[in-house]
Amino acid sequence: MQELKELTGKKNVLLTSRGNKAIYLALQIAKEKGFKKLFVSDQGGWYTYSQYGKKLGFEVIELKTDRGLIDFSQVQEGCLIFNDMPAYAFLQNKQRKEKTFYIADITGSIGTRKCKADILVCSFGKHKVINLGTGGMIALDEEIKIESDFEGDEKKLLKKIKEIPKRLRGIKTLKKKVIHDLRKYEVLKGRGLNIIVKYKNKEEKEKILYYCKANELETKECPMKIKINEKAISIELQNR
Repeated sequence: MQELKELTGKKNVLLTSRGNKAIYLALQIAKEKGFKKLFVSDQGGWYTYSQYGKKLGFEVIELKTDRGLIDFSQVQEGCLIFNDMPAYAFLQNKQRKEKTFYIADITGSIGTRKCKADILVCSFGKHKVINLGTGGMIALDEEIKIESDFEGDEKKLLKKIKEIPKRLRGIKTLKKKVIHDLRKYEVLKGRGLNIIVKYKNKEEKEKILYYCKANELETKECPMKIKINEKAISIELQNR
């Protein structure tokens, strides 16, 4: 699909049945290239990064990160899979190209910027930027010798892709309002979609949750591996 090639900056795109299928295929390609070590972040990523890595026989190594933001100089050789928008709240640091093979999950950052990883994967789940509700994709410059198992409606997918700028503007507007409303709390600054708010005690936590419930905002309580490893509330703006 040309629109996805333009969004990703990659020569080839394969639509998949799920975002997780794209992750598995990307790791499989890395394995076939002879990489034995797989680096994953300690937070802000996704569960199947390490699950699939172990299944494929990688030595999985967890990196210490700053709320999911990676110091890419830590990895000089091997395969690194990472979320380009950790916890959907922060934009990843600039990569450093050593002898490293990069796989980036751009589910949250697609339409925001073009990630420079070797392989890009993305989910089109219900609450994602491309919120088709089903399917995903893998994008890379190399020829893809795998048949697509995507069963979604490509016309609907194209419509969702065209709606990305409007969707991102809506989330940005809502984000500004929520940050203003919760300004007396410690709101973690980030260029992502979601807002993460730290709390000092049970009272602050309950007030933040009350605000979110009153404004019909979904939340996830941290510490959580796919968010951050600190006491905080992640406000899932992309779910609106």
